[in-house]
Amino acid sequence: MYNQILAEEFNGAKVKIIDSSDTKEIGISGIIVMETKNTFVIDTDKGRKIVKKKGNIFMLYKNNKYYIILGHLILLRPKERVEKFVK
Repeated sequence: MYNQILAEEFNGAKVKIIDSSDTKEIGISGIIVMETKNTFVIDTDKGRKIVKKKGNIFMLYKNNKYYIILGHLILLRPKERVEKFVK
């Protein structure tokens, strides 16, 4: 089931950083509007934020469920991530 969410598109999903190696990033939440190999662009109440994947733990809300995503596991371009986890 974990691989299933990792194989999905993250753009448009609600997300919150619940733990981070950078304490200033903890609590950032909003909608993912863009994903690169190493970052998410999140549309927050205070504007767009670019956050790194590595070092962060995300709580993602998609398909009416919450998921905990470890950033270091998704250090791939979106297309590569989808291809890697589709079974």
